[in-house]
Amino acid sequence: MYICVTHVDAASGIPCTEAPMSTGPSFPKVKGLIVEFGNQTQWPTYTPLFYGTCDDDADTSVPGVVNTLTAEQYAQAQWMENDTKAAQVREHRLYLLRTEVDAINPMRWETLTDEQKEAWRVYRQGLLDVSEQAGFPWNVQWPLRPE
Repeated sequence: MYICVTHVDAASGIPCTEAPMSTGPSFPKVKGLIVEFGNQTQWPTYTPLFYGTCDDDADTSVPGVVNTLTAEQYAQAQWMENDTKAAQVREHRLYLLRTEVDAINPMRWETLTDEQKEAWRVYRQGLLDVSEQAGFPWNVQWPLRPE
């Protein structure tokens, strides 16, 4: 079964939506709970949400269970989270392109050696290729900026 949960206090089991956690966050005790992803693109938030699966016979009336989901609802939540994260990564890439690569003063460019110019070309291409990485958008390896 697909499920959405939030943190509970590790000792008391009280959900973070009801009281501050004094002994650290934990996931609710749900039989077979496997958390696949969370609403990380919205953090910091008072109610972190985590999505995953649990056993079909699990008791979902325990504190910290936000909702049970259909396969379609689960897929939609996952798509929205990935889409939001991808947009954030692309926005950061655009910022780097504008502020680091495109902002090089043409007069400064002319003072660079051929090796330095090539390093900047490789860096620029590396930024453009970020969205082609296997781990995109969650595990991005940013290219190293030339010195």
